[in-house]
Amino acid sequence: IQPEIIFYDEPTNNLDTYNTSLILDIINCAISERKQIILVSHDSKFIDELNCLSVYLDNGSLSNA
Repeated sequence: IQPEIIFYDEPTNNLDTYNTSLILDIINCAISERKQIILVSHDSKFIDELNCLSVYLDNGSLSNA
């Protein structure tokens, strides 16, 4: 299956450090293959480790910083 967009909803929720690292590797691989990804997460540390454009929702406003 080769989806045009990959959606991740809280992919690291309730995972330990090891499995979070595996998910990070999988997502970074998809990013390096230029896959279109939409990821929702409350884990800002995890998001910061991704090599991608990030958009944040803060008090109902979108920003990229």
